[in-house]
Amino acid sequence: MLFRPYGIAGKILIVAAGYIGAALVTSAALAVYLGVAHFGRRGSGGMVALGDSILFLWILGILAVPATAAALYFLRPWRLFWRLATIAAVIISVVAIGDLVGTLFPSRYDATSLAGGWSMLAPVRVLLAPPVAAGLLLAAVFAPGMPYRYTLVSATAVEAITFVWVFLIWSSRTA
Repeated sequence: MLFRPYGIAGKILIVAAGYIGAALVTSAALAVYLGVAHFGRRGSGGMVALGDSILFLWILGILAVPATAAALYFLRPWRLFWRLATIAAVIISVVAIGDLVGTLFPSRYDATSLAGGWSMLAPVRVLLAPPVAAGLLLAAVFAPGMPYRYTLVSATAVEAITFVWVFLIWSSRTA
């Protein structure tokens, strides 16, 4: 036997195999999609590429749930990881609130300014909010203590509320 199934090398191998498998299946799914959906994709190459990239990330995010769950389960005893994860969750929440503010009050500055750059990137970040929220919720399920869970669930709620609010704003602007 090359590794003990419960040793650190075995855990790393299990998680890595899960992520590699998810990436391979996602790549195959996107290749099939691109083979089928090639009609009407001539104009706006950048927009098509952005849409394909977001689709890839969404599919990968869904297929990587088992590997992520295994990694979070294996990381339960590591308190430093959970402290850093909750700090990251708070930072993610602050960025989500900034994206909401950027959507509510769009900047009229050019793209080279901080406000203009933030306004330009906010839609992409908002479109990735549902998978980020799902990841935060998954982390909350595996968190070892209630303070970690509360922080991660709160960050999940901020992501969800931000996404819904921005979506409603976008819907009202196009109507």
